[in-house]
Amino acid sequence: GGVTAGQKVLVSLSNSPAFALGMLALSEVGAVSIPLNPSMPEKERARVLAIAHPQFALGLQGQHRLMPGVYLRALNDPLADREPELEDVSTIVFTSGTTGVPKGVLLTDAALLANSRAVVDYLQLTPADRTLIFLPLYYSYPMSQLLTTWMAGGTVVLMKNLMFPAEAMKMIDRHGVTGFGGVPTSLSLLANQSVRPQHAPR
Repeated sequence: GGVTAGQKVLVSLSNSPAFALGMLALSEVGAVSIPLNPSMPEKERARVLAIAHPQFALGLQGQHRLMPGVYLRALNDPLADREPELEDVSTIVFTSGTTGVPKGVLLTDAALLANSRAVVDYLQLTPADRTLIFLPLYYSYPMSQLLTTWMAGGTVVLMKNLMFPAEAMKMIDRHGVTGFGGVPTSLSLLANQSVRPQHAPR
């Protein structure tokens, strides 16, 4: 059988259309998505599994092929069905662990919608906006960038990471990017680039 409402699914993919489509599909059926770094060390991954007890994983391997290179597989966790009901929870996002042990944050559909509406209003986003996202989508900030841009009817330009900062500058021009967000480290990488885009995002 497939994924049903209330079931928990790891989304273990890098920044890609498949990640975004997977999250939307899980939301549509009422499942709880758990975005996770696909390169997370096994010890940390085991800890997340022990906390969350997901029933399925969406990633690069599995029994059911959903789209090119993306598969769904069942996880045999005897505790998965004994978890309390996660009513109204849309996603569980694990913190980065920068200041302590990573924690799972439960976000409802209502919370995600309220955040998206507030950001769209504050930034005055429109369908003409094009947002460059290079931070990992398995964190809440870039996930917010994705949802707010979509809510405004805008376009998302995805980069897998910021390993090549000069490429980000080229993508700003190539795709007419109007905005992006980052953390101090990523913004410093961009600020130190000798290449400057002709098109200046806000």
